[in-house]
Amino acid sequence: MKRLIVALCLTGLVAGVAEAVKVRGTEIDWATAGTETRKLGRFAGSDDISLVYTDVSVGNQVFSVGTTDGGASWSSRSLISNGEYPCLSVIWTEALPRYDWWTNYTGHWDGGVYLYGARSYAAAPLPGAWAKTQLAADYSSSWYIPGVGTASYSPEFSPPAMMRDSDGRIHLVRKTLGVTHVPGTNGATWDWAIRYAKFDSDWNLLADEVIAEESCGGTDMSAPSVCLDFNFVPHAAWSQGDKVWYSSREGGAWSAPIDLSRDTGPIAGSGFVDFFGDRVHAVWEAILAETGKYEVWRSSKILGYSWSPYYLVSNTSDQDSRWPQIRGTHISWSENLSGTNWEIMLDGANISNNTTQSKYGQMEFWQDATGGHVALAWTDQWSGLPSPVWSHEIQFSKQDFSATAAIVVEAGQEEPSPYNLQRDGYLVLTGSVWYIDYDYDELIYRLPYLKPEMRYKVRLIGRHGGTTEWRQMASIDGTAKRLMKVKAGQAETVEMWVPEDAYATDKEIIISIKKMSGDYANCAGLELYEYEREAETKSGGSQTAGNAECRGQKAEFRMEQNAPNPFSQSTAISYQLTANGHVSLKVYNIAGQLVKTLVNRIQGAGAYSAEWDGKDDGGREASAGVYMYRLTTGEGSLSKRLIMVR
Repeated sequence: MKRLIVALCLTGLVAGVAEAVKVRGTEIDWATAGTETRKLGRFAGSDDISLVYTDVSVGNQVFSVGTTDGGASWSSRSLISNGEYPCLSVIWTEALPRYDWWTNYTGHWDGGVYLYGARSYAAAPLPGAWAKTQLAADYSSSWYIPGVGTASYSPEFSPPAMMRDSDGRIHLVRKTLGVTHVPGTNGATWDWAIRYAKFDSDWNLLADEVIAEESCGGTDMSAPSVCLDFNFVPHAAWSQGDKVWYSSREGGAWSAPIDLSRDTGPIAGSGFVDFFGDRVHAVWEAILAETGKYEVWRSSKILGYSWSPYYLVSNTSDQDSRWPQIRGTHISWSENLSGTNWEIMLDGANISNNTTQSKYGQMEFWQDATGGHVALAWTDQWSGLPSPVWSHEIQFSKQDFSATAAIVVEAGQEEPSPYNLQRDGYLVLTGSVWYIDYDYDELIYRLPYLKPEMRYKVRLIGRHGGTTEWRQMASIDGTAKRLMKVKAGQAETVEMWVPEDAYATDKEIIISIKKMSGDYANCAGLELYEYEREAETKSGGSQTAGNAECRGQKAEFRMEQNAPNPFSQSTAISYQLTANGHVSLKVYNIAGQLVKTLVNRIQGAGAYSAEWDGKDDGGREASAGVYMYRLTTGEGSLSKRLIMVR
């Protein structure tokens, strides 16, 4: 396979590289190591950020620190427990404005390896009291061999990886190792596996599955990474046999592992996966055969499609580039500039910019009305610092960018985009080359994967090959409309906020470009931008057609009677919100016991509908009878009764 080598340069950075600030001192140079996992978390719509890390106090211990001002100042550290290599996930809870924290870490003592999960509530980003739960354990073992003595092994582990979905479930990937003595011999069988576990919000196990496994004679597995796509389907990457492997649960079961790193180098590892927009993104490190140096590589895949050709990101042939992460479309890694000087790079720019060892960057990414933002934390090596003398520091930096499109529709290709539903063909306009889709009547595109808790903006570009001004009408789900006046030889760009009710239920939108005058409807580019919900208000944009008040109707917090009622198979519950916030819709039996959680996530103002199929949270058929359903938001609580018959 031919390698595509591309250097990724920093684009869209606003006002240059921001300076780093000290988070706190630490006694080890790997406090933020384990870059296959996430240790940095931010609460949506706020400046509250938290970091979990490893330090040495009485043995290895896991700590957390937090900031409420976007990283300008940091709290004192909070001890979670003994352990190491933590990962973190944060989310809003039902009791606004409190937050949920989930962390996962590995501790090892007493000859065993223990996997723990911990949970805390906190109104500030620094957790107060952590409640921990042991999730798994692996102990040392030994056996007596006549004439030889006692043989034993110590359990191995690699940092666990974890994400939590907005329905409250925890998705965890880890490496396991089983060693079994072969009777009558001096040896044992070694069985490695990458395992996936799913828990509810109280760490109750819901699923435990093997993603991949390798028996004696095979190669070790380690360093798993995990991400969740739009449908909360997990995708995993891990290292094995000097390669990075990938599997997903897109088809309802774990797919056969594929070699993600392919022929990028003789030794590859440190794979990291993330989901943004419409695709899974992956980065990894691999030694470039021609130079013997580690380089950072990247590939991506649209859901349901194959992985794209990989390309070289770091492109520094005389320097090692290692331990990458990708969030959104931004990539960080550690770069060995010279000797012992390592720097933290972000899209090719030196962020740490000092003469010490700066390693193991941890990233967070979000977009709001002001643009895109990347938060970075890493470990610096220092010496001779004032008392108390710390040999290392954790540093933090926040970088601001122009916004990045979540979905980009490539127009003017021989094969139509998977998002194109209708076109008559494509054209390549001469002169300054433009590639366009065209249709003699109406171009139609379908954009999926929109999240009800987010806000979206569409950017359309028109361009044609005529000699006069052509006009066309762009619309979103037939409601929000914008007239495009495309002049000869010029590109016309329009931006439209997506009405909230256009994607509140089906989580997708249909974009139409209909010819009004000229020879054909045309599109030279279509992009979808995703923002946190307050973005439209902050930017001063007009209210959308999906807003009830904008349409001249008085918005009201209400919940309708379910329909049909009574029901036997399924019933729908409609409700309307007048403000953004966390929404809970739950079904209870007449004894007040929770039967089914229908909604448990952040939603914006607008109309919604949820369906109950008559099953409980465990997937079991509920019995016939009277039930109560309750809608709880920051606006209040509403309850009604329903009847199920069998």
